[in-house]
Amino acid sequence: MREQGEVYTESIDGTEAMRVIYSLPQTHPWTTISSTAVGHLVDFFDESLGAPTPISADNQLWQLKEFFTALGLIAFGILLVTVPRALLGTPAFRALATPAAPATALSGRIPAIWFWGGMLVSVLISGISYVWLSQQLPVLGITFNAVPSIVPQGSVFFIAVWAAINGLAAMMIMAGAYLAFAKKGGMSLRDSGVLPGWRAFFHGIGLALTTVVAVYAVVFVLDFLFKTDFRLWVIGVKWFSVDKIGLALFVLPLFLIYFVANSVAINAFNRFTIAGREWVNTAVLAVANSLAPLVLVIAQYSVFAVSGELIPGFGGIFSIWLFPVIVILAVTAIVSRKLYRATGNPYIAGFLNAAIVALVSVSNSLVIRY
Repeated sequence: MREQGEVYTESIDGTEAMRVIYSLPQTHPWTTISSTAVGHLVDFFDESLGAPTPISADNQLWQLKEFFTALGLIAFGILLVTVPRALLGTPAFRALATPAAPATALSGRIPAIWFWGGMLVSVLISGISYVWLSQQLPVLGITFNAVPSIVPQGSVFFIAVWAAINGLAAMMIMAGAYLAFAKKGGMSLRDSGVLPGWRAFFHGIGLALTTVVAVYAVVFVLDFLFKTDFRLWVIGVKWFSVDKIGLALFVLPLFLIYFVANSVAINAFNRFTIAGREWVNTAVLAVANSLAPLVLVIAQYSVFAVSGELIPGFGGIFSIWLFPVIVILAVTAIVSRKLYRATGNPYIAGFLNAAIVALVSVSNSLVIRY
């Protein structure tokens, strides 16, 4: 029986071996950014290998680096709004600078039922579909590379498939809302941006792609000059090798289904003022975007804390994958709303968010080659 924190030594074939076990009351993701865990690691190497100038294990400065790279990550998110807005002032994209009409108040019983009810149904579908997908053996075989396939990154593929399922669900809910009351209420698909015209549609894609290139150019320059990137715990934006573009294109169609549908839903169908303010509506939709992943994570770790077991049928790695998703879904909702207000075109943010999420995902995930 081994005791936690006790150092055990043993001579194996004439070589002194050293072992020690640390079991911290922390989640697996949290240990990667724990000063306690880092201190234990330093102690282990100090004792096993020695150090020319020993220092205390709690003499750690990496948190300062994390703080400033986190600021860079926040700045990257801000660039996703400010860069396309700035480009709207250039001759190349000036035609897209058509601000959306002011948001109106959510009024009437039927519209309110569709707004709140549709949002609730979307949250339920999001959570249920995630757990359901995590139990499908054919998907799991691909996700964990248990069987040869054309999928190079199982975890990214899993999240992208789940996103596409929710994108298709959002399309059906929007179709139902339009036929049930919005069309009769005078909603214009052209005025709301659902049908912006082919010219504006493809022009908007050009703006989104230009933005992607511009913001990642900033990442490249900072990586080239200072060897730094932007990350906060489980979210990282960093420069990537050329092969990652192909990997991003592999999952991009699946992410497009979700982020385009989500942008249309947030802006063309669910944009109202709540309590007289549009930002309240934006906040509600951002929370709704992330609510199902947040509930699943809380439920998983609450059950584990109480019982020592995971939720039956819901593997632990799947809740870990949701940590960055919670932040990404909330932030992309805000980016979507801000760009829609400046252009009246929901597809710009849909393509931008899908491309950025695809690049961030593939540049931070393991690649399997068969």
